[in-house]
Amino acid sequence: GGGSLLGGSVGDDARRAKRDGGRIAASSDPLLHRLLNTAPRRLRTMPRLDGAAKGTDGDVGNRCGPAGPRAHLLLFRPPLRRSDDEDDLDDDDRNDDAAGDERRRKPGRRAMEVIAELRDVAEAHRRAFVTVASALREPPRAHWWHAATAVKSWSRFVRRWLRAEYAALANVAESAAIAAEEAVASVARVCTETLTDDASAPDARSNAAMALSSPALLDFFEGNSFSVSTPGESRRGDDAGDGPTGGIAESATDAIRDALTRGAMDGAERGAFMAYAAAASRCHAADRPRRRRCAEYLSGALRECSGGPARGPGWSGRVAGAAAEALGVFLRGLGRDVETHGPGAGAWRTETLAEYRDVLVAAGESSSASEASGEHDDLDDFEGEALFRVGLTHGEAFAAAGADCAGGGFGHAVDRLRRLEDVLARWSESPGGESPGAGCSAAAEVAGAVAALPTAATFALASNAPVDRHVVNALRLTAELASSTREETGNVQSEESIRINALASCGSLLGVALAAGCSVETSLANTVVDALTGVLLGCGGGGGGGGGGSSSTTTPPTRPPSETAQAAASLGLAACVGGDWILPSVDRVVANRGLSGANGGREKDAGAATLSAPLVWGGEEGAGFAKRAIRALEAVASAEGTAAAAGTIAGTRAREAAAWGLASAAGA
Repeated sequence: GGGSLLGGSVGDDARRAKRDGGRIAASSDPLLHRLLNTAPRRLRTMPRLDGAAKGTDGDVGNRCGPAGPRAHLLLFRPPLRRSDDEDDLDDDDRNDDAAGDERRRKPGRRAMEVIAELRDVAEAHRRAFVTVASALREPPRAHWWHAATAVKSWSRFVRRWLRAEYAALANVAESAAIAAEEAVASVARVCTETLTDDASAPDARSNAAMALSSPALLDFFEGNSFSVSTPGESRRGDDAGDGPTGGIAESATDAIRDALTRGAMDGAERGAFMAYAAAASRCHAADRPRRRRCAEYLSGALRECSGGPARGPGWSGRVAGAAAEALGVFLRGLGRDVETHGPGAGAWRTETLAEYRDVLVAAGESSSASEASGEHDDLDDFEGEALFRVGLTHGEAFAAAGADCAGGGFGHAVDRLRRLEDVLARWSESPGGESPGAGCSAAAEVAGAVAALPTAATFALASNAPVDRHVVNALRLTAELASSTREETGNVQSEESIRINALASCGSLLGVALAAGCSVETSLANTVVDALTGVLLGCGGGGGGGGGGSSSTTTPPTRPPSETAQAAASLGLAACVGGDWILPSVDRVVANRGLSGANGGREKDAGAATLSAPLVWGGEEGAGFAKRAIRALEAVASAEGTAAAAGTIAGTRAREAAAWGLASAAGA
C-alpha cells in the first residue's frame, strides 16, 4: 500500500482500525478487557520463569521479561527516559521550581529531549534483540512448533523495532525515504553482526536469521511494512509479499546461506531453514540463481538427512523434517511469484515448482515404501520418524498451496486436506492398532497428519473452497485423539506423540474453523476446551463450560501429562482465543471487528447448538469457553493453581508456551 511509512498505508490503517475497535469493545466487555488489557500487564509482572526474584528485571533492554524470551519479543515496550532535570528533582521541587518548568518548556530544548528519547527507544530495541537472540534457544526436538512461534514473534518485534528506528531518524533525515532506508540499514546491520559473529552460538545465529528475513524488514523501504503480518498469508497482506527490495533480501539470503554452508547453525536448523526459504522467496522476482540455489540446498538437506529406505547413522528426522517444511514454504513463495509475475522466461518458475514438489512427493513415497516392506515398523527412533513426517506433511501443504497459486483454483489444497483427513479416519477406525499397516511408520504418518491439519485447513479455507464439512470432521477426529478416547496400543511412545500433536492441533483447528465462519457444534467446542484444560489443570473438564456449565466427556489421563503435552495444550488453548501459532491465517472472517450483539455487546446465544464466530468475539456461549481457556492459560503461565491430579506442576516450557500464547492472543 502507499502512503507514509508511519501509518499512511492501507494495511496499516486497516490494522489500526481493527485494533482500535477491539480496544473500544474491551472498555465495556469484561472478557475482552481481561485478554487485551489485563493479561499483558500480568505477564509483565508474573513470577519469573528463570526463578529469579520478582522485581529484579533491571534494564528492560538487557534482560528478558519474566514470561520468557518468546513472549518478551511480543511484550517488549521500553519506557521513555525522563529528562535529566526531572531525574534531579523530587516531587516537591518539581512543583515549586517554576524556573525549571520554564526551561523544560523551551522549544529547542524540548525538541532535543524528544529526539534523545526516541534514540534511546531505538537503542533499547537493539539491546533487546541481542539479549533475546542469545536467550531464545532451540527446545527439545519434540517441540516441532518452535520455529513457527519464533518466526511470528520475530516478525512482530522487528516491525516495532523498525518503527522505533524510523521515529528516531524522521526528524533529522533529509526525507522520509532516507529515514526509512537508514532504519532498515540499522536493523539489518545489527542482525547481520550477530549472524556473522564467530562468537555467536548457533541459536543466536538462527534467531538473527529469522529477524533478518522478516518481511517487516524486507518490505519496509517499499512502504509495505505495515501491510504484512506473518509468513504464509496472502501476499498482499502477509509475510510473503512481492516487489523489489533494493538488494536487502538478496543480502539477507546470501548471509544466511553462508552461515548454513559453514555449519554455523548446526543444531538450530529449524529456524535457519525457514529463514533461508523466506529470504530467498523475497528476492527480486527475476532472481533465478538465488532461488535455484535455495531449492537445491534444502532438497539436498532433505535427501541427505532422510536417507531413504537405507537409513545410516547420519539420519536425522528433525533436520530432514525442517528441510522439507522450509522447502514447502519456498515453493509456496514461488507459486505466488508465478501468480504475480507469470511462469518466467522458459517457464523456469513453473518448472522449478513442479521439480521440487516431486522431491517432496518422492520423500513421502520412499518412507511409505519402507513402511509397506516393514523395514521401519520397529523404529529405534520413533520420535525422529514422527518429526520427519511432521515437517514433510507441512511442506506438502505449503507446496500444494503454491501449486494452486500458480495454476489458479484450489484443487491441490483441498486434495491435501482430504488426504490428511483420510489418514486420521483410517487410524480412528482401527482401534488398538490391530489392522495391517498400523506399525510405527503408520503411527508416525498419523502424527504428521495431525500436526499439519491446521495448516492444510487454513490454505483450503483461505482459497474459498467449500470444505467446511471436511474441516469440522477433521476437528472432530483430532479432538478424539486429544481426548484420549482411543485404546492404547503396546507402543506408548507413538500414542503419546500422536496425542501431543492432537493437543496442539485441535485448538488451532477450532480457531481456524471459527475464524473462517464454519459452523462448529457447541458440544465439539466443549470437547476441545475440556481436553486442553484437563491436561493443564489436571481435571476432566477444567470447570465451567459455555455459559458456566461443565462437561465431563473427557477421559481422565491414566498418567500425569508430560511437559511437552502441557506445552502443546497451552498452544492449543491459546489458538482457541486468537493466539494461533501456525504460519498461515484465514482472512475471510476477521476476528477483531468488534462484538456483533445489540449496542455493541455480545449476542445472547446461550444454549446455541452451533458456533460460527471466534470465541473471544462471538456470543455469550463462545465467551464462556474463552473464559475457561484464558483462566487456564493465566494459571499455567503464573504457575498458580496448576497442580494436577497426580501432584505434578506445569513445567517451565509449558509456562513459557502459555505466556507466549496469551501475549499473542492479546495482540501485544
